[in-house]
Amino acid sequence: MDHNRLNALFVQYLEQVSEFIRVYYNIHTANQPCRTSSLRGAEYIAELLQPGQNPRRVKESMEY
Repeated sequence: MDHNRLNALFVQYLEQVSEFIRVYYNIHTANQPCRTSSLRGAEYIAELLQPGQNPRRVKESMEY
């Protein structure tokens, strides 16, 4: 494999990785608009999760 082909493959790889990071970041920030609301949500879930309670049922009860 020549040097130019290897460089082209590496550039293609970097473009795919950067696209993945961009999409992941957009999804992550869309789901968690700000830190305080995320922390408040975590505290709310912690209050709901009593010993022996099913986390999936708690999540379903929180959905609109």
